[in-house]
Amino acid sequence: MNRLKRNALCIGFHELLQGVAATFDRECTMLPGTSHPDCALQLTHAAAELRSSRATDLEYLIQPLGTKFQQQQQLPPPHR
Repeated sequence: MNRLKRNALCIGFHELLQGVAATFDRECTMLPGTSHPDCALQLTHAAAELRSSRATDLEYLIQPLGTKFQQQQQLPPPHR
């Protein structure tokens, strides 16, 4: 997404960011009930970030939202 954002900004295609944000919002409403809970959170976060004023900064990187679901899946390295 950051590559797409950067390239769109470089060629002046700012509308693409709004279009991708709208697509993320639409996809979020269409997620099946079996999808991972983190999916809707990440799509909503990405859409909001693409709409923010920071998104027009070429150097700004959109980072994933830290959630409790991600933290549960990260296991500590095994002890040897």
